[in-house]
Amino acid sequence: MLDYLGVTNGPEDQPLTQSNLAKYMGTNTQGTDFNKIPVCLNDWWGRQWYVNKWAPTAQQVHDYTKLNVDLNYPVNYDAHT
Repeated sequence: MLDYLGVTNGPEDQPLTQSNLAKYMGTNTQGTDFNKIPVCLNDWWGRQWYVNKWAPTAQQVHDYTKLNVDLNYPVNYDAHT
């Protein structure tokens, strides 16, 4: 997502690599805390755009998706079924 948004470096001028992103989010053998994903996206992109929205309605999912697609921004979803 960050590469798509044109990000090449993050905080403290770290190069955009999978390893650097994993370290930034505290990824370990158990995975990555989903709450850290929007923080990382915002910090590395330099904007406060991405948020977690727990239990959105179908209309909210539609509206968020449409807004991001209209703005040519990628979307990230975590579905619990």
